[in-house]
Amino acid sequence: MLAEGASARIAKAALEGLGSVDILINNAGGSRAFKLDATEAQWEEAMTLNFTRQRQLTHALLDQMMARKWGRIINITGKSEPEGLNGAFSAKAAPTPGPRACRARSASTVSR
Repeated sequence: MLAEGASARIAKAALEGLGSVDILINNAGGSRAFKLDATEAQWEEAMTLNFTRQRQLTHALLDQMMARKWGRIINITGKSEPEGLNGAFSAKAAPTPGPRACRARSASTVSR
């Protein structure tokens, strides 16, 4: 998931193999402990894995869901990691609405 273009390759393989994607479950993530003086590269890796690739994969599959007027995107996040890990794990939860589960119409059908 950290490799450049990983989301596009995954989306392409899914669409070629399945024809369409009805449900996308974004469950990739992880965290490595690092100190307050972590490098920019460490932060970038954490944000890429925990947020950027999930956003890119969603974007790559959203148009075909909207064209079929059906699809679901489930973003899984949680607090199952041990204490003391980096802040990027928490940052990925920021765009996720609701403390438990939430179903929302967040893809505009007008502005596309």
